[in-house]
Amino acid sequence: MARAANDAFTSYLDPRHHDRVREHSSETVNHQIDVATQAAVASTVKKGREAIIARIDALDREWDVDRALMTNFAVSGSLTLLLGQLKDRRWLYLFGAQQLFLLLHSVVGWCPPAALFRRLGFRTAKEISAERQHLIRRLKP
Repeated sequence: MARAANDAFTSYLDPRHHDRVREHSSETVNHQIDVATQAAVASTVKKGREAIIARIDALDREWDVDRALMTNFAVSGSLTLLLGQLKDRRWLYLFGAQQLFLLLHSVVGWCPPAALFRRLGFRTAKEISAERQHLIRRLKP
């Protein structure tokens, strides 16, 4: 069972399924996320069909790392821009750094906040999708 679960989650590591954020995350963090995902799937499957349906519903609402980063950039960028305009222009340096991080993430798939969010357990959209697809296959008779 562990091998089958592992295959479901490593299928997105296939070269055809490029995942820039995962490629730029540490192997330790990727492993921790994979182990937690496999444990959640095993626990959910053991609880039965209703639990699987509920978990799929929760996955549809789960925030991926990109969504969390964009929200972070929007809120912190707005705040630092406002502080730079109203309080002290030195806040604009932080605003500029945030913009560079945003550009770096869009081009490379990594930025310092992405590493933090990954350590907090935020998964990529492909990781969430892999779990979702695995659970959907478990629903079929």
